[in-house]
Amino acid sequence: MQYAFDLVGVAPMLEFFHHEHALEREGELLRPAYLGVTGCDLDLFLESMEDAIQVRGWNIDEASQSVIQYWMDNADVIGHWRDRFRQAGDYSLVVGRVADCITLQAEFEAMLGKRFER
Repeated sequence: MQYAFDLVGVAPMLEFFHHEHALEREGELLRPAYLGVTGCDLDLFLESMEDAIQVRGWNIDEASQSVIQYWMDNADVIGHWRDRFRQAGDYSLVVGRVADCITLQAEFEAMLGKRFER
């Protein structure tokens, strides 16, 4: 299975946790794992993803490798989000997304479907 990782933004802690809690109540595990960490560091993302990966039954080694590869290939993007995180101040998180490619494709198709329904 192939996995994809991206940094997707900076969010206030409370908003991130509220959003994640709402998704957990729905019981939706067939979605990407959104990870919120208190810094823009590889180790923080690797640590934070373990539970989310195990719950979904994904391969932790392959998913971790996708995060490491992203870190090696995207220094400029990482620097951008690190700067944004510093500007955001206390009580903010850097948000990353990890998913297997099938789940990620399903999420994108769902977003496109919602967009065209309007």
